[in-house]
Amino acid sequence: MLKRHYHFATLIAFLGLTGLAGCQQPNANTGAMAKMAVNLSGITTAPPCARLTATLDHGLVVAYEGSAPSDPDLCLVRWQNSTHQYYLGFWDDGRTLDALPDERKAVRDALTGPVGTQTSYIPHGGNLWSSGTITHVDNPVLTIAGQSRPTVELRRVLNDAMGRSEVRAESLVWVDQATGIALLCQTITRMANGQQIATTTWQVRALQPAV
Repeated sequence: MLKRHYHFATLIAFLGLTGLAGCQQPNANTGAMAKMAVNLSGITTAPPCARLTATLDHGLVVAYEGSAPSDPDLCLVRWQNSTHQYYLGFWDDGRTLDALPDERKAVRDALTGPVGTQTSYIPHGGNLWSSGTITHVDNPVLTIAGQSRPTVELRRVLNDAMGRSEVRAESLVWVDQATGIALLCQTITRMANGQQIATTTWQVRALQPAV
């Protein structure tokens, strides 16, 4: 999950991804979501790492700098003098960064499969979670600076290693179909009364070519 200072702790949730009744949606001023008919797959081939500049809703400017020299499938993004890595919209959360092939495959297959596709994997790099799922929820369109951008909405759920059903990490990620970057990320908190609260941790307000 991305923390408020734009550091991803344990997410997505991808990047839960079904239509969550309690989820807050972006308002019209910062990227209103518009539903529109798009093909069920959304992305059939994962795009190469992007080279562009994005401005977030709070004014932070981030630079997408293409592929990591050591791994063309890992992409680089820089903000506040720090460089971070991501894989198909999933930020460095200690699990998908140096992911083994099965984890990367789970992300890729959910992203490129039709709506309803759900993949599973065993998280690596930590002892908190016993298993994870990624679900292709929908292909909504986000409006960014007046421009319609088709996305793939993914939900990631990480299950507690001690088997506690009430303990899990759940997040939503909207991945830009054209560039493979996360345009919007939300973490999902489930309350004891059944209510679901979505907290936006990352939201792109504007995109432009890299300087």
